[in-house]
Amino acid sequence: MGAEEEERKEQEILYEFVNVNKGLSIYEIAKSLRWDVIETYNILKELEKEGLIHIKGSEKDEDELNRRVYPVEWIKLLPEDVKKALTSGKTR
Repeated sequence: MGAEEEERKEQEILYEFVNVNKGLSIYEIAKSLRWDVIETYNILKELEKEGLIHIKGSEKDEDELNRRVYPVEWIKLLPEDVKKALTSGKTR
């Protein structure tokens, strides 16, 4: 498996984990998966950049590893026309 494929696999594993374990801190996620904390943080930042998750923390949280991670609601991931059809109750 190439480096790019390996990275994508890690993103998929982490994304699925976040979907099942909403609201854990970055540190808790890394500890649960037995992954390096910094590597976990970097992958989560990529997922956040792709719009798949939110990393939330208060301004008091100086340590970013204590911030909480949540998946984006599935409906927000849909194309706009599909969202409109679903919210208006219109389907084919």
